[in-house]
Amino acid sequence: MGQTRKIPAEAIELYNRFIHGEISRRDFFQGAERFAVAGLTASAIVEALMPNYALGQQVRKDDERIKASYETVPSPNGNGYVRGYFVRPFSADSRSETPAKLPGILVIHENRGLNPHTEDVARRFALENFMAFAPDLLSSAGATTTRAACCSTRSTPPRGPRISSPPRSG
Repeated sequence: MGQTRKIPAEAIELYNRFIHGEISRRDFFQGAERFAVAGLTASAIVEALMPNYALGQQVRKDDERIKASYETVPSPNGNGYVRGYFVRPFSADSRSETPAKLPGILVIHENRGLNPHTEDVARRFALENFMAFAPDLLSSAGATTTRAACCSTRSTPPRGPRISSPPRSG
């Protein structure tokens, strides 16, 4: 049986710096090469650190029991929009004049934006007879990918429209 090798804490810290936009991809890979000793190759370290969303998927995107789409929702105050993943049970679409009312749930992502795991969680709720919406709360700042979302969580303010305005005092 093969041994399981432990990833050095410094390599994990390097990954955190990369995913939060503090270092470039090139710097990340060059830094990972420093830890390629004792039977660990740089590619093995990178593979161990990067999330594999496919392994965690429980409900396929094309599952026939659900209907999924990406929707853009405008701000009620006209201050931009938010893009999101909307999923509902296939049975929610009916031909009757009064469609079935289903409970709704918002599935909120972590600090890195909408990702395949969050979308999968929304699909799981749809299978439990919920209307699920997973907004990409970073989409209004221009982040539409996980990597772009990672970088937009730094201390620099987002560019683009805000979702809502604070109340103005009189």
